[in-house]
Amino acid sequence: MTITELLRTEHTAFNAILNEIEAILPSVATLGELRVLVRVMAGFLQQHGRKEEELLYPALDQMQAQRGQLDQMTQEHGELDQQIRQVAGNRNLGKGREQLGQLIQAVRRHFEHEERHLFPLAEEMLQPEILVALGSAAERTAAQPC
Repeated sequence: MTITELLRTEHTAFNAILNEIEAILPSVATLGELRVLVRVMAGFLQQHGRKEEELLYPALDQMQAQRGQLDQMTQEHGELDQQIRQVAGNRNLGKGREQLGQLIQAVRRHFEHEERHLFPLAEEMLQPEILVALGSAAERTAAQPC
């Protein structure tokens, strides 16, 4: 499996999780429950982002492939991390629910951006053997704890 196939598969799984979180969000009754949902999201996003930043981005950077695109993706990862911290630190349940909903939408936009721009760029710039090798490395990374 190539790294782009693996990352797209993760996006599909994560979107299903986001749908479930979004569905239960109105019934979240405590800040503790809200924080559990945020921790779930943070866990998968951090592991997923690490695969991109440690494997895919350096390979594209070596090819000198559109540095601005990689910078933008890294910036978006940082913004998502900041949003996660804001939601997790919120002391108002209503505001926290609202922020978590906004975070979910931001994650979806980020995934869509990667799928429309970054992954096609990787598939164009990198040899198929490299994409497969990166996919294998990403699978090994998934087996390691964060």
